[in-house]
Amino acid sequence: MEGRDSTRRLHLIPLGILLALALPSPALASGGPAGGVYAGASSQRHPVSLQLTRDASRIRTLFIRVNADTCGSPAFHPTVALELAPSEAVRVRADGTFSDTSRVTGQTLVEGKRLDFQAVLKGRVGRARAAGTIRMFGPVRDAAGNIVDTCDSGVVRWALARGPGFYGGATDQFGAVSIQVDRGGPEVRVFFVDFEVT
Repeated sequence: MEGRDSTRRLHLIPLGILLALALPSPALASGGPAGGVYAGASSQRHPVSLQLTRDASRIRTLFIRVNADTCGSPAFHPTVALELAPSEAVRVRADGTFSDTSRVTGQTLVEGKRLDFQAVLKGRVGRARAAGTIRMFGPVRDAAGNIVDTCDSGVVRWALARGPGFYGGATDQFGAVSIQVDRGGPEVRVFFVDFEVT
């Protein structure tokens, strides 16, 4: 929740494939529609999907993937798929803005390493558009809890849209899906999907 050191669900994706075309930059108005679903992409070219609650007072779900790949070790490049679940809904203010700072920890990596990151999320939702930023940063610890590396995604921007022809959601691997279809026909104009290859 806002201003609280909560722990988010974290999924590490060792290798992903992303199919993407660009969405236009958003022009925002304050406040979002009840239950609104937004779809789009981040500045790292990953899909993003966001849904508001039925009363539009909170973010019900958010799926986003972040490359926190600026690390002390040039061989270490963590990619984090973050799922904001309904129980972790972030409050949306009357003007459509929201912010949240959370602790993000995940499963054990190679050689017993694990991430101990902070995720700083900021944004604004409007009737037809949403935009914001996310940054993930922090230490990488070994099995004994010692810091062995530090990583930072930098500020990652995302821009989303909603309305007829826009669809957002996620795969069963917690990868975001974003689709835009042509209003005048059955053609898919934009298709983002993030999935794991093992």
